[in-house]
Amino acid sequence: MMKRWVWGTLAAFLLSLVVMGWAQAEENDQGEPAKQAGPESAAKPETGRKEIPVIGTGYPFSGPDTGFGVGASAIYRDMAGKVGRDQTFSVSYTQTKYKSFSLDWSEPDFLRKGPRADIYLSFDNKPSRRFYGFGNDTDIKDICNYGWDMYEIRPAYIYPSGASKFRAKLQYDYQFVKPHDGTLDDPNDLLYSRPISQLYPEVFHSRQFDGGATAGPGLFLINDTRKDRFQLGGDREDKIYPVAGGYREVQLHYFGPMVGSRFEYMKEQLDLRQYFGFFKDNTVLVLRGKLVAVQGDVPFWNLPSFGGGNDLRGFYDGRFRGNDSSQYNIELRQGIAPNTKVSLFKGAVVLKYPFLFAFFEAGRVYDSYTRFGADWDKDYHPSYGGGFRFIVSPSVVIRIELAFSPEQTKLLGGFILNASEPF
Repeated sequence: MMKRWVWGTLAAFLLSLVVMGWAQAEENDQGEPAKQAGPESAAKPETGRKEIPVIGTGYPFSGPDTGFGVGASAIYRDMAGKVGRDQTFSVSYTQTKYKSFSLDWSEPDFLRKGPRADIYLSFDNKPSRRFYGFGNDTDIKDICNYGWDMYEIRPAYIYPSGASKFRAKLQYDYQFVKPHDGTLDDPNDLLYSRPISQLYPEVFHSRQFDGGATAGPGLFLINDTRKDRFQLGGDREDKIYPVAGGYREVQLHYFGPMVGSRFEYMKEQLDLRQYFGFFKDNTVLVLRGKLVAVQGDVPFWNLPSFGGGNDLRGFYDGRFRGNDSSQYNIELRQGIAPNTKVSLFKGAVVLKYPFLFAFFEAGRVYDSYTRFGADWDKDYHPSYGGGFRFIVSPSVVIRIELAFSPEQTKLLGGFILNASEPF
C-alpha cells in the first residue's frame, strides 16, 4: 500500500508540474510578459520562447546501504506566476524498502513586502545507517548499522528579505526519530552487517535509543555579499554560481521540553565562505571554514558528524561523530565553454555554462571544548576529488562528483540535482 501511495503521489505531482510549466511557457510564447528573475534569465533564446520554469527527472541508483532503487526530483521556480515562489520535491524507493520524501516551499513577500517564508517537510525510512562509534579516531572496522524512521518539519521566516546583505532568519526545527536495531544482511560486507546492539550495546540500551522528538527555535544572523554570475532575482537567497564576495553565518539553536523536545541541548554554528573570481570570472577559487558545537543531552544522530553530502565527500555518511567539529574546504571551479548554450524543446530548456571543479577538504570532531582548544590544528581527515557541473533551466546546477579519501580508494560520487553549489 505504501509503495502504491508513494508512486501515485509522485506521478500526480510530476504530471501537474509538467502541465503547469508547459502552460506558462505557452503563455510566454503568445506574447504575454513574464516576470524575469535576473539578467541571465531575461535573455530570450533565439527561438523567442521563454525557458520553462520547471524541470524534473527520474533516476536509478544503487548503494551498499540501500540496494537498487529509483527516485525522482523536480524544481519549480516562480510557481503559479509568482516571482520568487519556488518548490522542490524529491522521492525515492529501494529494494531494501528504504523510502524517502521531501518538499521545500519558499514564499516571497510573506505577510508584507520583503520578508520571505520557507517550509521544509521530509520523511526518511532507512533500514540501515552506518555507525562507527564516537570520536575522531574511530576505527573503520568498528562499523555496524542501525535503522530509523525520521519525520521532520522546519518552518522559517527571513527578514528583511532573502536577498538583503544583512538578514536574520528565525527557524523552528521539529524532528521525530524512532531508531531501531540494524537489519542489513550483506554477505559481501559482514562487518557493516553487524547490528548496533552487537557492537555498541551501551548505545542500543540507552535512553536515546528509545527515540523521540528534538524541537526548538533557531536564530541565523547572515552577512551575504556574494556576487552571482547568473542572478535569479525574485528576492531569493540562492546563488547559482558565486564569483566574488563572501558569506558569513552564525547559528544559535535551543532544543528543550518547553518547545516540544524530549532532549535538551544547545547548538552553535559558524560558517564562513569567500569567493575569488579570475579571468572574467570564469575561474573561481572558493575558501570555506565551518565550526559546530553542541552542549547538553544531544541524541547521537544529531551530533556533529562528517561524511557524504557537502562535508568530507570522500567518506561515508556519519564516518566521524563528536560533540564539536571543525572543517575547511578549498574548491577551484573552471568554466570550459562560457558562451555555450544548448537549447532543447524549442528553447524551453537551455543547458549552459559547463565547468569543471576540483576540491580538497579536511575536518575533524572533538569530544569537548577542551579538546577543541588543544587539538584544533591537528589530526584532520582529508578528502579530495572533482567532477563536472552545468546549469539547466530553470537555473539548476547539475553536479556529477567523484570523491576520494585515504580510507576510500573506490569512487564515491553521483548525479545530483541541486538548486545551488555545495557552498
